[in-house]
Amino acid sequence: MNKLDFSRLAREISPEDRLRYSRLTREQALALSPKEKIRYFFSLQVKHAKLTLVEKRIERCLGPFSEERIIALIGPTGAGKTSFSEYFLGAKLISEDVGLIPFIMVKVPALGPRAVSWSGVYRSILKAGHEPLIEKKRASFVKDGRLQTVQASSKASLLSLRTAIENMLENRGTVLLALDEALHLLRSGDPVVVMDSVKSMADAASCQLLLIGSYDLLELVTSYGQVVRRGGLVYFDRYRSKVMNEKGELVRNEIDIEDFGAAIQKLQRRWPCESHPNFYAAREILLDATLGIFGLLKEFMVGGFKCEAQHNA
Repeated sequence: MNKLDFSRLAREISPEDRLRYSRLTREQALALSPKEKIRYFFSLQVKHAKLTLVEKRIERCLGPFSEERIIALIGPTGAGKTSFSEYFLGAKLISEDVGLIPFIMVKVPALGPRAVSWSGVYRSILKAGHEPLIEKKRASFVKDGRLQTVQASSKASLLSLRTAIENMLENRGTVLLALDEALHLLRSGDPVVVMDSVKSMADAASCQLLLIGSYDLLELVTSYGQVVRRGGLVYFDRYRSKVMNEKGELVRNEIDIEDFGAAIQKLQRRWPCESHPNFYAAREILLDATLGIFGLLKEFMVGGFKCEAQHNA
């Protein structure tokens, strides 16, 4: 292996991989191949100060009596929004009944310059909910006092898919439907129409809706009045080495530096090599180098055994 594509390796890690790696002892981690060590390290999920704050805010938004039908989780790319949703929310919202799926998460497909394809989004949701015979779905409605069904075609219609989603979410006992990379919904098409569709889905579904995205999602969500009134906004902040004091001066941010260092120590304890650089001693340098984005920290740290991986490949 002459060159490692760290980003690609990270993207290839599935929830099942994360679970398998989380069960490894240190001895087992040390015995992994160089490539597997990198995958193992990228899969690590540790609680840190910013994540704990997000978890508390999300918990306040969730629940059967919450009036916040739409929740937006917004933060910088690499902050850990996706990992938090997959790992922490997925673990919290779980049922012993194999027929129930309390938490469903899908990644909205990137469609480039084309208009947003709700058909693709709906099919992704149905697949994530393990719904069978997706293309055979047919919506029924009452017209002139008679029950009618949408005419059959080669593919299920949007109405049929949407009706199937509403029924599936109720039957699966889903309490939270998460749409990752929600920005892709807004990249094309009329933003107001897109958000109308999102709001309508939240109203019709029996569960809450979580939109996950970067800063680009913030302006649209906050400018759409009905979402603001019906939803909650949770910000996944980054760590900052400096903060402004009461005099308007930038001073050393002791709290964030200490919390960032504590997160580094947690990762160091799971380091998959016999020895490692003293990352904690360089915590302030790493904080500035990563812009305080926790997800980027792993990429910087993984360079610590890059040479070993290339040597042993």
